[in-house]
Amino acid sequence: MQTSAQTPDWMFALEGTYVGRLEILDSEILATHDIRLDGLRNGSEDGFVLQFAISGDDGIRERVEMWSWDAQYEQVKMTSLEDNKPVSSTWFVDNTGPQVVMSRGGSESGRAVLIELRIQRLPGQLRMDRLINDGSGQWELRDRYVLDEAVIED
Repeated sequence: MQTSAQTPDWMFALEGTYVGRLEILDSEILATHDIRLDGLRNGSEDGFVLQFAISGDDGIRERVEMWSWDAQYEQVKMTSLEDNKPVSSTWFVDNTGPQVVMSRGGSESGRAVLIELRIQRLPGQLRMDRLINDGSGQWELRDRYVLDEAVIED
């Protein structure tokens, strides 16, 4: 059994620099943005700090997320800043298949939904899909990260 200070093996797929695209499905329209993701181990060795840089029509937006592993409950605590205030969510984790599936409850347009984040590590590539289920049993893709390992030259 892992101690609370150990990061599970699947999280190490987040480490490193990736470049690629973010695909956002909005009202049947697919918007694509260039993206860079830098994943760094956090100081307490129980997770990662993810730095996103996403290009758009209005320039580059940056976002930082802290993913921390809670070994006791086998959950990920994800913290980000919104309006300069920390916002945290806790995700249940299933890493028994070919991809890691993180899930939690949430809301969209004022209604309760289930949210899934599916993470898949492929040779030279990292994919993350965010899906929503409004209780109908159907999962709808909201956005997808398709990221290739970046070779950064010194």
